[in-house]
Amino acid sequence: MVFEFKFPDVGEGIAEGTLIRWKVKEGDFVKADQPLADIETDKAIVEVPSPIAGKIAKLHSKEGEIINVGAVLVTYDKESEAKTGAAKPEIPKTEIPKSETSKPEILRPEILRPAPVESPKTKSSEKPGKRKDAGAVVGQLPEYEEVPERHYFFLKTGEQIRSLGQLKEKLESIDDDTFSHHVNEYKNDFANWIRDVMHNNELADKINGLKSKTEIIDAITGKQQIYSSIKAILSVRKLAKDKGIDLSRITGTGKDGEITKDDVNSASGERPTEAKQVQKINIIKREYDLFGYTDTIPIRGIRRTIAKNMERNSQKTAAVTHFDEADVTMLSSIREKEKIKFEEKGIKLTFIPYIIKALIMAFKDHPYLNAIVDDDKEEISLKKYYNIGIAVDTADGLLVPVLKIAERKNIGDIAKEISELADKAHKRKLDLADMRGGTFTITNVGSIGGIFATPIINYPQVSILLLGRIYEKPVAREGAVEIRKILPLSLSFDHRLVDGAEAARFVNDLKKILEEPKKLNIDAEGSSDNLG
Repeated sequence: MVFEFKFPDVGEGIAEGTLIRWKVKEGDFVKADQPLADIETDKAIVEVPSPIAGKIAKLHSKEGEIINVGAVLVTYDKESEAKTGAAKPEIPKTEIPKSETSKPEILRPEILRPAPVESPKTKSSEKPGKRKDAGAVVGQLPEYEEVPERHYFFLKTGEQIRSLGQLKEKLESIDDDTFSHHVNEYKNDFANWIRDVMHNNELADKINGLKSKTEIIDAITGKQQIYSSIKAILSVRKLAKDKGIDLSRITGTGKDGEITKDDVNSASGERPTEAKQVQKINIIKREYDLFGYTDTIPIRGIRRTIAKNMERNSQKTAAVTHFDEADVTMLSSIREKEKIKFEEKGIKLTFIPYIIKALIMAFKDHPYLNAIVDDDKEEISLKKYYNIGIAVDTADGLLVPVLKIAERKNIGDIAKEISELADKAHKRKLDLADMRGGTFTITNVGSIGGIFATPIINYPQVSILLLGRIYEKPVAREGAVEIRKILPLSLSFDHRLVDGAEAARFVNDLKKILEEPKKLNIDAEGSSDNLG
């Protein structure tokens, strides 16, 4: 008997990935949740876990190949597992004596196990306690892990309890007289189940201390609502169990609030581990042409996505670039003073938060620069909010996370969020939500040393601003020559929608705001009003 594991749909529009490396080989016996491979998608390098335990019969792709969602990744030989697996001991069934009263007969104890999910692809021979993956790399987030072999009393023969919700239903089905007559036994039963399955000693102890069925139902209902919202993969839940950590008390730092291993380690007092850097493997072909040897490297992963986007952007826009310079001498002085105050708060202050604030002010008189075009409908949407994309240079290529609703954030908020987004980009922890919704983009080559360039518009946006390296320049001011700090500006815009004169007026207004920082409500003494 074989089992085929297909590359799951990781959601968010991702239809394919590049196989970076296998972590297993054919003939290996693997455990459920053991890492099988590293696969690079548009947004990240993900570690794909094994959905079941078994022997690897065949690996269907080679490293460096593109894998489509739904393609078979691994074939398992489950017959080998069955032949080598040890037989499980039969568990004796203990009779419970009948009550001497006229209360209903209490049936023999039964081991509570999560019931397997039956479907055409789910065989009854699969190990109970592991819920069938719903088709995502993270998969379904069950309320249980693996149930130890403990006898639970006062439960019908063959009954399967898989979640707090089912436990509550069981409790509600017990008539009040029966519950009252065996209240301690029932409480002990439910408390043991919660300790074993939910790893929540606090709730178990609380239930043991309650007196009425209604109180227990209320306690389970409250915790059920909390646990149903917990997002954590099985390996994280197991780590929390081993460390005695209640996941409901942890705030996840992963995608959409997902709890990570670092979150669990931090809750246990350990320092979070450094983000694992997966060294990508470039499959290089050594070839020979008319003039000599060449190395041929496939375009894969994020580089492939960038190539497609750049081609689309160039074809969809009529791009023109307007060049100018802003005197940021006064703004530079303010930043140098404020930078110390921000550092005390653990925030790195660059020029970009000030530039974002200046852009927002300029957009109000030039709304066509903060807009999205819909060519199919032949419409342009002038956005009344300001979501600013920040291009980040990473080892894997250019990523553009988006600072959302920038107009509602102060300088400190913006500086902190930009730093966090850049850190996520470098660690490949951005999700598509972080990179969507932009209305305008900033790219900065000044940190590398460039002056001017012609940035490519991030279609369907209408414009993009490139910042060059701030440099000192002699400038004539009121009959005297002064050395001033100059910021080069390169604004690319879609000439189909914005005229050159309008672009020039926009840049002129932007310059005035940058050159007169008081317009940003920042005084020359470096007021900390914007620290938040």
